[in-house]
Parts: sequence; structure tokens; C-alpha cells
Amino acid sequence: MRLCEQVKQLPPADKTTLVRLAQNYNPATRALLGALLEGMGEDKLASKLKGTLNSLTTYKLGLSEQALPNRAQWQIR
Repeated sequence: MRLCEQVKQLPPADKTTLVRLAQNYNPATRALLGALLEGMGEDKLASKLKGTLNSLTTYKLGLSEQALPNRAQWQIR
């Protein structure tokens, strides 16, 4: 939840930079950031990250459905 609040407070230009930089990180990190952004209504930025992920891979991050309601769409377990 704290991470979500931190990302929400970023200006739009910084969110775009965050997505660009996240593309250099591992797929689980990109999936987590994408799910957070999608949950905030930043669908355009989230779709950029979703396009970099393999749709058959699942990411075991140990997050509950309450913590990340859209985790299933991002293959996060």
C-alpha cells in the first residue's frame, strides 16, 4: 500500500520515466508496477509494461487479493 501511495504522488512525467526505467528490470518487477499503475487508472502506462511480459509466466510475489485486487490479470500469485 505504501508503494502505491508513493507512485500516486508522482507527477505524470515521473510516472512515464518510472515505466521506462522499469523495462530494464525483471519481469516480476514490471508485473508489479503494471498492476499498481492499472489499479490507479493509468491504463496507458500499464499496457506498455504488459506488452513486455510473457502471458504464460506467473510471478510468485506472495501478495494477497486484498493488497492487489487486479493481481490475477498480471499473473501475480
